[in-house]
Amino acid sequence: MDHSPKQSTIPSSIYGLVLVGGQSQRMGRDKALLYYGDGGTQLECTAALLKSVCAKVFVSQRAEQAFPTPVGTEAIYDSVDAAKGPLCGILSAMRAHPEAHWLVLACDLPYLQTATLEKLIAEFQKESPQLTAYRSTHDGLPEPLCAIYPAGSDAGLLALSQELGKSCPRKLLIVKEAALVEQDDPRSLDNINTTEEYASTQLNMQIKILYFAQLADLAGKTEESRTLDNASPLALYAALKAEHHFPHEFTQLQVAINHQLSAHQTELKDGDSIAFLPPMTGG
Repeated sequence: MDHSPKQSTIPSSIYGLVLVGGQSQRMGRDKALLYYGDGGTQLECTAALLKSVCAKVFVSQRAEQAFPTPVGTEAIYDSVDAAKGPLCGILSAMRAHPEAHWLVLACDLPYLQTATLEKLIAEFQKESPQLTAYRSTHDGLPEPLCAIYPAGSDAGLLALSQELGKSCPRKLLIVKEAALVEQDDPRSLDNINTTEEYASTQLNMQIKILYFAQLADLAGKTEESRTLDNASPLALYAALKAEHHFPHEFTQLQVAINHQLSAHQTELKDGDSIAFLPPMTGG
């Protein structure tokens, strides 16, 4: 995900909403609090993206969720009893601020970038306000959790939901014939739902290795970058030890990740730097 988006000039009537009210049953933990790389939690990264293109940003939560919202955002709690799931969060936001159009995002889109949101907004602004969503690259259907819901559309969405007996935002966008936008990056809206999918995002990490003292002499260098498929410092050191004939056992070393002394079992993330510090000798 692009964690350092540029500020865009976007009309103040578009508000951003991050949906974090899901149960995350397949993941087994709250997806909003997962880390990808070094840019903060997924909630923080998603909120930062929205803040770059929206006048205000809100976080949709269930009443029982009590984790703090990112700086510069406010919580909106589910309040529409007639709707369930993401639709409840969307309609609750629209009722809280009926003057705004809403750019709605799920919290489990780690590949999302600012350009994706800017394109969606540009397409939305080409015509009179209408439901606007990306077309899925997997099945060609609307992506309801990266979509813009125009001001005043909440009553019609709720009525249609009750008529169909469904609270599925995708179904509503299909029936309402939402304007669909093609994705430039086919992976941009791929979401992460399971522990296996999350683990796969941690593979092929780019790590910088810093060498000091005797380890630098044996390695013949002071630093290098490597692509890893294992987040364990122990596994990395075992490979380096075999390659460079380092004399120390892993337990004899101190581990510094991003220039901070860290526990030996701390897992690495994409973009991290790591140094294995040998024991000091003196006399």
